[in-house]
Amino acid sequence: YTEGSRGYYKGVVSLRDPIGLNTDQLIGPGLDRKADRFFAKAVADLGDSGFTATALFGYTELSQRAGTDQTYDNRTALFIGSPFTCGFIPDCVYGVSGFNSDIETKRRATSAEIRFASPQDKRIRAEIGGFFFDDQTKRTAYGRKQTEFGYDMIGETQETTNLAAFGAVEFDVTDRLTIGGELRVARDEIGTRPGASYRLGDLFPSATNPDRIIAGEGAVRNAVFNSILPRVTVDYQANDNLLIYGVYSEGNSPGGYNAIGAPRETYGEESLKNYEIGIKAEPLYGVRINLAGFFNDYSDQVLTSTFTTLQGGADSFSDNVGDTEIWGLEVDASWQVNDYLSFAATYAYTDAEIVNGFSAEESLLVGGSTGTGTVEDPNNAGVFLPTTGGCANPNTVLDAGQMLGDGSLTTAPTSCSTFADVSGKTPPLVSKHQATFTTAVDVPLGNSGWDVFARGDVIYRSSFYAQLHNLAETGDSTKVNFSAGVRKDNLSLRFWVKNAFNDDTPRGILRYVDFPAAQVNGQSPRAFAITPPEKRQFGVTLTGKF
Repeated sequence: YTEGSRGYYKGVVSLRDPIGLNTDQLIGPGLDRKADRFFAKAVADLGDSGFTATALFGYTELSQRAGTDQTYDNRTALFIGSPFTCGFIPDCVYGVSGFNSDIETKRRATSAEIRFASPQDKRIRAEIGGFFFDDQTKRTAYGRKQTEFGYDMIGETQETTNLAAFGAVEFDVTDRLTIGGELRVARDEIGTRPGASYRLGDLFPSATNPDRIIAGEGAVRNAVFNSILPRVTVDYQANDNLLIYGVYSEGNSPGGYNAIGAPRETYGEESLKNYEIGIKAEPLYGVRINLAGFFNDYSDQVLTSTFTTLQGGADSFSDNVGDTEIWGLEVDASWQVNDYLSFAATYAYTDAEIVNGFSAEESLLVGGSTGTGTVEDPNNAGVFLPTTGGCANPNTVLDAGQMLGDGSLTTAPTSCSTFADVSGKTPPLVSKHQATFTTAVDVPLGNSGWDVFARGDVIYRSSFYAQLHNLAETGDSTKVNFSAGVRKDNLSLRFWVKNAFNDDTPRGILRYVDFPAAQVNGQSPRAFAITPPEKRQFGVTLTGKF
């Protein structure tokens, strides 16, 4: 799509060699995290009734510093092209990129749950309870810089509170048939608050106006999401070696807020309806098979993209792209051949398709960024304004004779919304096939008390797409791990090799923007930040238990 649009890579991506990053301008490259966590659980028998009460409590304090080169390569990304231009921009420091970010976040989270359960040896069993969760994540003044875009602001604070009540009933209809029902009623409150302000002289002592106040980023925003989520299960024990089951359940993930300045500053709730049937069987001695088929009806699916922040760096934002249907099959099998040898295998098939979806990025990519057209005035219904920039605005109607992303021309006035349709696409990060195979041997060394063990694993994952455009993809991955060692009582010595044959398939692809590159058809071209795999690793592990 380089003829009429910003360009986008198609096919299997490859790793750069060598991999480069600019870390010289970072205070602390990488990730430094400290977490203090406290968990408590109390269980009480309510007299001799057989009823029990369970209370759970958790508290987390987390401090994290992350130093990131957001160009994801060894180039410096600058938006201000000359010192002359920089002179007209308040607080601009020419040559200092906003893509080198040092950020510190502080998080506090509290959770509590209480539930009451009836005797579990009765034909009818029940449970009721309540749940509370409160989370606050805020940014600090650490790492604030003066860049070509001026002084950094402190990022906004994010808050989440969840209240839920739940109940479950399980009924043994017969000795073999059990039916269960669950219900969860929840309220999620999602909010943001402006980041803290700071006095300029406190962080930049040489500033000409040290008493100037730099306001925090963000705004006061609140949203509430209410949900009622059922779950129904049916278990049928056909015989001692075969369980047949079915499940219907609903789930949700509340919406929320993106950063101020994102293309979409809010996104809505996504919901899921799950249908599953399966079996758990032991058809032969030492053989175990679990088989499940499922269908997921996924509404208002949320995906992420990237944008340029107010400080000139890059950030991600979330957006509801549409509805997805997912059909799948999962198999988990094992065979304990004898006391010394065992095999295990898993396989997962996932067929995911967006059945109803809209993407402004797809509209720009396919509809192009160079054409002329008209767009309705948002302040005057029925009034249409001339526009350039192709389908940068997905509400544009292109004129006839305009170049599309692939270089072809429109033959008549064409709405950019036509190109925004992503129905039929595969969601990103979804592999159609995944499989593992494991062989393990564990043999005693005579009467010495020592055991010799060895294991081999093959892990396969088919290719997945970087984004819903279904163009850039990872390629298939096959990794092989080996380990062997000896053990006796509480002592174990293990030699191991991971990724023995050095599979170099990327672990992930982040759709990004190539800011340092020259623009293509009026747009910065797309680029991809590739997460490389771990290279071959080998080592030895000595373990002692006391």
